[in-house]
Amino acid sequence: MAKNRKFPFGYMKQNGEITTNPKEVLAVVTIFRSYLNGESLVDIAKAMEVPYNEGVAWNNNMVKRIIENEKYLGMDKYPQLIDEDTFHRANAKKEKKALSLCVISEELQQVRSLTFCKECGHRLFRRGGNTRSEKWDCRNQRWKPKCPLIGADGNIFNLLGIASRTLRENGMREQAKEMQSRVTASGSYSEALNILGEYVEICSAEEMDEESDEGMSMM
Repeated sequence: MAKNRKFPFGYMKQNGEITTNPKEVLAVVTIFRSYLNGESLVDIAKAMEVPYNEGVAWNNNMVKRIIENEKYLGMDKYPQLIDEDTFHRANAKKEKKALSLCVISEELQQVRSLTFCKECGHRLFRRGGNTRSEKWDCRNQRWKPKCPLIGADGNIFNLLGIASRTLRENGMREQAKEMQSRVTASGSYSEALNILGEYVEICSAEEMDEESDEGMSMM
């Protein structure tokens, strides 16, 4: 069974004091440098040669946590491993990437509001993102509750929480568990968003408010 780390990656305890682990320090520096050079979290994880922990394989979430860990700036009695400029540039890039991937342009929203399946009348959804394999199709194999993800904080765990809550509120607990498992195992942000779209109908809070107002007016 794999053992949990007692100290963040890059550190160890020696003679009663927290100090650096030379091999792991090099890996931490490599992670920041590679990320700023444009490599993805997944690719960085695959390239790691120094084990994260005994019996534990690297994954993109581990790389993400290292980029976010402020202890590398020399906090809480931990030796500084990363300079502030590098740390803040890496985290600014991560946040910008997350938000930009979540943004749905006005043009796409207009197209999205006009595309419906001729068989069932439900909206068509875009699959494949900005790739050559992009296509629009109907995924109305099961009813999907509307979920206000457009305009929400683009952090994937925040979006996952909103979608999971929407499913549970509609009596779809098993689907919520399945979706959480698939998103957690996904290899990229865009893949995770596509998975969310398979379980909920992504919309904005304004769309839900309008639908609620229409329902009230019919009562």
